[in-house]
Amino acid sequence: MKRPFNNSTWPKPNTDLEAALGRFIIAWNVLEQQMEFAIHEICDLSHPMGLSVTANLGTKAKLDMYLTTTHCYLELHETINLWDND
Repeated sequence: MKRPFNNSTWPKPNTDLEAALGRFIIAWNVLEQQMEFAIHEICDLSHPMGLSVTANLGTKAKLDMYLTTTHCYLELHETINLWDND
């Protein structure tokens, strides 16, 4: 019986690349977590409610929600007017 994978077809380990990928994955996770926290804070959601709002959302959906809530927050508090191009 032929084995489906042959060790000679796998690339040789590259610890520098593996470490860089690991750091990237950790940084990406922290970025997503901070976006979630910002959404919860801007929308004034409790921890359980905030988690239920952002649960199972992809990165693009979280980013869109973050940008929208930030935009609305700034408009509501009249810090800046994003619609005025003058």
